[in-house]
Amino acid sequence: MKKVDIDFYKRILIFGHKFKGYAGLEINGALAGMQLDHLEQEVSGELSVVWSSPLVPSEILTSFGVDSVTPETVAAFLASAGKGGELLLGSEANFHSGDCCSFQRIAIMALETGLVPVPQAFIATVPICDDNPRMSDFLSQKYDREYFLLDVPATRDQAAVDYTVGQLRELISFLEKLTGQAFDPERLTTAIKESNRTRFHWQKANKLRQTEAPVIYGVAPLRMTGGLLLQKLGSPELSEAMAGYENELSGRIRTKEFLPCRHRLLWLHLFPLFDNKFMQFIEVELGMMVVFEESSHVWWEEIDPIDPLSGLARRILDAPLAGTVERRIDTVLKMIKDYDIDGVVNFSHVGCKSLTGGVLFLASAIKKAGVPFLELSGDCLDNRSPATAQWRSRLEAFAEMLD
Repeated sequence: MKKVDIDFYKRILIFGHKFKGYAGLEINGALAGMQLDHLEQEVSGELSVVWSSPLVPSEILTSFGVDSVTPETVAAFLASAGKGGELLLGSEANFHSGDCCSFQRIAIMALETGLVPVPQAFIATVPICDDNPRMSDFLSQKYDREYFLLDVPATRDQAAVDYTVGQLRELISFLEKLTGQAFDPERLTTAIKESNRTRFHWQKANKLRQTEAPVIYGVAPLRMTGGLLLQKLGSPELSEAMAGYENELSGRIRTKEFLPCRHRLLWLHLFPLFDNKFMQFIEVELGMMVVFEESSHVWWEEIDPIDPLSGLARRILDAPLAGTVERRIDTVLKMIKDYDIDGVVNFSHVGCKSLTGGVLFLASAIKKAGVPFLELSGDCLDNRSPATAQWRSRLEAFAEMLD
């Protein structure tokens, strides 16, 4: 296996850490530094890492001293660094099925080409991604690693909670065998307290964005949220970073660093990660500010450190993107109201079957509420995409329609 080139990640992540121009946000620098530190520790053997789905509770992994990385984050980072098309070309040459999402295909090729280390194990959940469990099973066999599937029911009643708690107990047993450590409830309690602290500051930051004119460009939180934050819940580093995020927003509001805003957008799902000027075109040139994004929504209640497994199970089961389309619709309609939204843009990533299948119902509900809706469709990782000009034309027309 080819040795991981740490210098490649230093060039990208250190640049991100220092970048203070358009969409500069201190938390992204802190997160970049955290990623780089963890990667260096993983390569040196100081840190055990597993690949996991976004809804796998990272607090449990943290209590065993194991770091969580999602394959989606790996693929997103490499696509942002301009390697998406190259890795997808390699995937095609290896006859990987084109029906599999490009996030998974890029993650597979990242391991194949030695761009990232092979993790100690693979852990997946049934929601949100249909391809993730299959990919994790395949990679566990290819690289002779352990694999655990966290089975999650589609219902949300008490029986579903009890079943999921049982699954989390099986995950704990799996991690005991993997690490050779006995489960320590006190370490999980500590991780839960850090997770609650992160949640507290995250919610406060979201509230600040709700009540004030924009003081940040939406691309900054779009880049930091979703799987990246969920996979680090329970980490003191993330708690500190999120507290800093809230303070940064408060400071900008206090000094009235408001940004020009022609229209207030709610952004759903993903965006073209390979095009570094795509969101700048929307927010700066067209003046349509992304004042909130679906990936920043905090949907779960504070978790009781005395009974953490029930709270973690409920967090998984209540995830808006993991349930019925009605649950996602209700969540989006509330965000439209809370953030005084003028228009909604949904970027449908072609590989994400579980979410793109419900877009027609989502669009209908949003339009019924009297809010304009635009769907853009394509591959958000493939820099060979010919659709970029078409996306921009449609966004220009959408901005004119909102006037």
